[in-house]
Amino acid sequence: MPETKKPKKDGDLLPVMGIAVAVALGALYLASSGRAVPVDESLWMRSHGEALERAQVEGKLVFMDVYADWCGPCRRMDANTFTNARVRERLDDFVPLKIDADVEVDVARRYNAQYLPSLYVLDGSGKVLAQASGFMGARDLLRFLDAVEIGDVRR
Repeated sequence: MPETKKPKKDGDLLPVMGIAVAVALGALYLASSGRAVPVDESLWMRSHGEALERAQVEGKLVFMDVYADWCGPCRRMDANTFTNARVRERLDDFVPLKIDADVEVDVARRYNAQYLPSLYVLDGSGKVLAQASGFMGARDLLRFLDAVEIGDVRR
């Protein structure tokens, strides 16, 4: 006699649903943490030489972020700090420059960017006026930039 299947009860689906939710959350975590956060290209220059030229022409300082796609704190700054409205407004006072340490190796070496992210404020000739390394939230970055403006930065 053929065996008949019993209809499943709602409680029988809970373990399957739990596994599906766990797999979906894990995939979401890997997707968000394993990739670089899209960067607003309209804010950043990518050429060191062109940024220095622009700084000279406009009479501004350069704010340079040396990063790498694999760097977790760099991705956090892209996702949280550089998307902050006050930070974006403040960076209008500078020539913002992003340098990928894995691509622009010569620039990263020139500034001795040993830890990522490495953040620099440069004059139009490329001279370092201030530098910091590691993750900075919006408030700390704003304080750093304000200290540069008033000349109270310690390297």
